[in-house]
Amino acid sequence: MRFRDQVAVVAGASEGIGKATVLRLTSEGAKVVALARNPAKLAALREAASIPSSIVTLAGDATAPETGPLAIATAVEAFGRLDVLVNCVGGSTVIAEPNQPIERTSDEDWDRMMAFNLQPMVRFTRAAVPVMKQQRAGSIVNLSSLAGYGKTGMTTVAYAAAKGAVMAFTAKLARELAPWGITVNATAPGLTMSERIAAATARWPLAQLAAAIDRIPLGRASTVEEQAAAICFFASRDAAYVTGVTLDVTGGV
Repeated sequence: MRFRDQVAVVAGASEGIGKATVLRLTSEGAKVVALARNPAKLAALREAASIPSSIVTLAGDATAPETGPLAIATAVEAFGRLDVLVNCVGGSTVIAEPNQPIERTSDEDWDRMMAFNLQPMVRFTRAAVPVMKQQRAGSIVNLSSLAGYGKTGMTTVAYAAAKGAVMAFTAKLARELAPWGITVNATAPGLTMSERIAAATARWPLAQLAAAIDRIPLGRASTVEEQAAAICFFASRDAAYVTGVTLDVTGGV
């Protein structure tokens, strides 16, 4: 098993890509601290794991300043080390208008988008790095998006800017932490049928969904399990010589 005797923290773990990542990590031997807001969803996640005792759940607001340090401390206290940090908190739905143009984007909307997509990543990483430096090893995996390249029509400038910042953060931090043997990478998912996205696209006109699928060379949306597979590659020793990379997991877009 790739993650036998390894310990991971996954932020944003109760649904979608985060949930699939927790289940993939534990299926390959990892012990995981899973952080999310919803206690009921965390309980369901634990029950879905092949070895429920391999997951310690932590209910909390990932955007709160104390949550990242608490999650890292929980992992070290429970399991004695930290090998992997997966930052899955983020999304575009913190502002109400899906395709909001810049002239209708208030300071409050902009700040909310940046805070949701960047602050948890920074705070969890800041808490994890001293532990990983002491071990002289570790893997950090961040969740960006195809939107971060600024080339998709189905999002806002604010979301694109936030996810582009994730890519820049990843590349710079990789160089900073390389002397300690810590790798930092990101994935950039395309259209992925998480519970939230499936519910949103169910409200689209059929022609809009068909057009979105037609733009994907592989001819279909991704599953959350496929996104988790890419994340777990970066988290594993299979990617020990890969750092500073953002991998497009987009079906060829």
